[in-house]
Amino acid sequence: ILANASMYCAEHGHNFIEMSEKQCIDALYTGKADIALINPLDFALSKSQILIIPTFAVFAESYSGISSIHFSNKSSSMETIGLESDDFLLNIGLIGLVEKYDVLMQKNIIQSNIDKTTILEHYDSAILWNAESMITGALDITEEWSDYNDFPLPIAFWACKDEDFTVDLMEITTQLAADDLPDIETIKDSAEYEEEFGRIGSLLYHWKDDFKEHIMSIQHILYYHQMIPEIRDVHILG
Repeated sequence: ILANASMYCAEHGHNFIEMSEKQCIDALYTGKADIALINPLDFALSKSQILIIPTFAVFAESYSGISSIHFSNKSSSMETIGLESDDFLLNIGLIGLVEKYDVLMQKNIIQSNIDKTTILEHYDSAILWNAESMITGALDITEEWSDYNDFPLPIAFWACKDEDFTVDLMEITTQLAADDLPDIETIKDSAEYEEEFGRIGSLLYHWKDDFKEHIMSIQHILYYHQMIPEIRDVHILG
């Protein structure tokens, strides 16, 4: 959904800035950005009235290969867990351990000077971005999500503040995306052997009417786990 962003913004005099998740929502709140890709957690925590732009988004069903949960094969306890960052999807992995396995561990944000390959020497388990499994049996976060929920996981969607704009934000976000962006992208896990069938899932990119309901539903889960103070209404641009 960002494939043409650099080229389009350069041609039309817009600034395209890559930021962290927290920086995106802060830029939207402070007015440094007119539109931003945000996640359900930052949406719920935002202090301003946010409108979702219903063009493109990223929702995951089952396996995605984006992030995973790893367990130490040297520790007999399940007390500590390290998160590579405090981002939304990694926290969803933490919620999944509670929801599906009733496992509650001490959360730690991994220090930047700790190498990924040695993380499990410091913690009983770890939640990492795009990491190859350090031992067999790593859990894919979005696949775990689909095991205990009956709706796709909202990962990111376009949003703006509730203001009057002189430009068509829906048209802009449409132009930022790849020309041939599919409705659904099938994601396959590479099987270790040819005779094995790897895990499979999909990423949904085109906004659908029921996505609003899914964002409301995940807020209930975030509220239950005390990650947000309240459940807010979901308003759609237009």
